[in-house]
This record gives sequence, structure tokens and C-alpha cells, in this order.
Amino acid sequence: MASLGRRLVLGCAILGLATGFVTSCSSESNDSPDTTTAANSAADGVTEYPLTLTTPYGETTLDAAPERIVTLGWGDETDALLALGIVPVASPLSSGGYDWVKPISDDLFEVDAYNLDFEELQELSPDLIVNLTDDISADYDRLSQIAPVLTYSSDQGTIRDWRESLELIGTTVDRENKADELIAEVDSKIAAAKDANPEFEGKTLTYAMDYGGDTGIWYQTFDGSAPQKLFQSLGFAAPADADDFSEGAQEVSNERLDVLDSDVILISAVREGNLDAFEKSAVFRELPGVKGGGYFPLVEPAENPQISWSIRSPSALNVPWVLDKLTPILQDATAGNGKKIDG
Repeated sequence: MASLGRRLVLGCAILGLATGFVTSCSSESNDSPDTTTAANSAADGVTEYPLTLTTPYGETTLDAAPERIVTLGWGDETDALLALGIVPVASPLSSGGYDWVKPISDDLFEVDAYNLDFEELQELSPDLIVNLTDDISADYDRLSQIAPVLTYSSDQGTIRDWRESLELIGTTVDRENKADELIAEVDSKIAAAKDANPEFEGKTLTYAMDYGGDTGIWYQTFDGSAPQKLFQSLGFAAPADADDFSEGAQEVSNERLDVLDSDVILISAVREGNLDAFEKSAVFRELPGVKGGGYFPLVEPAENPQISWSIRSPSALNVPWVLDKLTPILQDATAGNGKKIDG
């Protein structure tokens, strides 16, 4: 039996602010899962049950609106539930460390979704398991014996819009109206940011992740990616070289740093030293976008890279948060006030 490998904490969850209501629960953390259920928001009464959840791996049935939900995906599943006013009973994310989650739940728990302990998962007594991020074909049969399973088909991959997952989860848990309200609210904030910054319109933007070492730089704003959709919603355009990349081809070789060029170049790094190698490159220094002041590095601690996570995995909760962080950066980069690299 696989070990969880991480602590499983079921603590006090205080919901409010983003969800529009206040409720609480409490329990003491220990070595085994607690079965306390958090008080969740009221259901809409719109979704009709029993509800069949169809996947490429089989079907399961929800007899009623679920109350004890486990999320096993590394995407926006946990954020979606919290935004809808539901505290999951287990999640693979250390969500308590994210600024956009702290006002809603200061003490979220985590499970090791890479090494599932099915017996411990069973002890949680979930009535729904959600994973919209990963291919769970190998685990589906065992998971479906524990609870109904909501997932994407494996051929859809991980490229999707946060609105799509929020709508799917909202309908499944009978919070469809709440999901629609959240989407309208966040879209309104995106539109407001775009309208307030007309200089963004038509400017090309490249976003990449610098992992350092042998992993190097990965191109993120390829066609259909979450980062590309986020920046395009603010008015930015994709550079021509974006067509050279895809979900399965993101690596940027040191010899091809020229593909990073655009009016605005944002590169996330988990430590300052990661930037040294390519910033010293003559190819990178001579990029028109860099020489024009459009380059802006986003350096964050490896244990909590909140801006890069929000860009790569946007949600109803973190999009408003990251807009506040990114807008002044984008204003500076668009105006040519980014990082200057001396030749």
C-alpha cells in the first residue's frame, strides 16, 4: 500500500469574501483522516439527480448533490470548489499557502495524489472524486469503487479554460448558478483591466518558465494554453514563434533564445540565479524586446510561486489576485520600463 508521503490535515475552514457567505468547521489534525464535514453553501436546486458521470473509462452515478468531495487534480479543481462555497475533504494542493485562498480557508489539507493510498481515501468517505487535470485511466476502477468520479477524457489533455472546469464542477455539485455568477464577475474584472490599459492591445507577449539546470526554459504562451488565453483576454497578441510550440513541445534550447522575442517578455524563475545563464547570452541581450525595455523577470520562491501558478493554472479565485500583481508589471514592460541588461 502506498504511503501518503505528506501530512493529511483536516482543520478549520472559514469561508467568506469570495464566496459571499460565512461558515466554519473544526477538527484536530492527526495521523488518520478525520471525517468531519464542513458546512457548505446551499445548493441551487437546479441539477437533477441521479446524475450519470460519463468518462472514457466507465460511468458512475451521483444519487444526490455531493457534500464530501475529494480533489485529486493539480489544476484549478480545489479553487473551483472553494469559489463555489464547498470545502473539499481532501486535496493534493498546499492551498493554504496561496494568498487568494487564505481569506477562505487558512488550513487546507493535502494528500499525495502521485502515490494514492486507496484505503485512506476510502476512510474519508467521499461522495465525489474530482480530477480534471490528469489521465486517471490506471486508477479509475479503484477510485470508482470508492465514489463517483468526475474527470476529463485523456485525449483532452490539460489545455482548457478555467471557466469550463468551473461550469462542469458547478453543474455536477448543483452550484450552476453560482458558477455563472463567478464567471461573469471575473470576466468583468478582466474586461476592466483591458479597458483601463488600451496600450496592451495588439502588443505581442511571450511568457516562459525558467526552471534552471538541465530543464531550462519552457515556452508557455503556445496556442490554446492557459497563459496565452489569459494574456490575450487583456488585449495582447501572440508572436509568430508561438506556433513552434505546443503542450508536448515547450522546451527552448539555448541556441534558440530568439524565439522568446516579443514586445513584452515575461519569464518566471524560482530563484534569481536561474536567470544568469540566458541573461548573459548575446542572443537574448540583442532581442528587440529586451533592448526596448519589454523584458520583465518574475522571481518567486520555489516553495510558493504564486504568480507563475496563477498564470499557468488560472481559476475563479486567483485570476483577480494575479491581475492586481501583473497589471503594473505589464504597464511598465509595455512602456519600455522593464529590466535593463547592460551589454
